[in-house]
Amino acid sequence: KFWREMKALKLSKIVANPIRAAQSAALKASAPESQRTLSVIENEDGIQYANLPQPSGWKGLTRLVAIVNAGSRFERTPNTHGLTHLIRRACGISTNNYTGVNLTRHVQQMGGQLQCHTTREHLIYTIDVAPNLASRAGQILATIATRTAYYEWELKDQVYPLMRKDVDL
Repeated sequence: KFWREMKALKLSKIVANPIRAAQSAALKASAPESQRTLSVIENEDGIQYANLPQPSGWKGLTRLVAIVNAGSRFERTPNTHGLTHLIRRACGISTNNYTGVNLTRHVQQMGGQLQCHTTREHLIYTIDVAPNLASRAGQILATIATRTAYYEWELKDQVYPLMRKDVDL
């Protein structure tokens, strides 16, 4: 239901909402709808921010999500087929501000989990961290989503082997 609401709002950049581990599904289900109102704010650059608050006694993680309109649907020429999957597999390699090892160290020190998913229409970067580290995680997520440096040696060592596994499946 949440993703349908997000799609209806046509969010294309950054979404932030708190989450909790899978065992809290019952807690989520019992939250009154009045406390779970989705609010959306758009800044002057056109970036939309959404927030889905959880009940006040709910102590969980914060999930920050960057959604980019860059799914396989936009790969229209033969030269671009598979590009979205390459970008997904390159999540976590070096950026202009961090090396790949440095990114891994920062995410691990925050106790975070970084993921990248693709759909036909979107490339979705997600990081889960403790609420008090959300601003730091947001900066790292924005850097990963917008400033990845595709160095040839990282692509050869890390990304291309993963792409081969995708093709072999």
